Amino acid sequence: MFLVTALQKVRHGADAVNASTVLRMACRNGAYVCGFDDCDCLAPGKQADLILIDLHQPNMQPLNNIEKNVVYSGSKQNVALTMIAGKILYERGEFHIGDDPERIYREATRIVRSIR
Repeated sequence: MFLVTALQKVRHGADAVNASTVLRMACRNGAYVCGFDDCDCLAPGKQADLILIDLHQPNMQPLNNIEKNVVYSGSKQNVALTMIAGKILYERGEFHIGDDPERIYREATRIVRSIR
């Protein structure tokens, strides 16, 4: 997200894009572009795909503009939890991806290679 803002500002000036727009591009618009029309909000009947961000880290302070903190200062270390379709897959450094992670890694590798 930071890279998007930096590139737009170099080309179009400091007011080219704001943090709120970039966050929307990354989340709601990203899901839409990928064809996931049920991932735009948390509501009954929609997919529960979300992350929880740990705001109690130095790079997230001060808390007066959380959108800016996430876009300009956020990193993978701030992700406390990842939930896909209502199932927690990652929580505070631990992956919860089933009994056979190696099988999942092999399948992911196979899929990536088939795309190339």
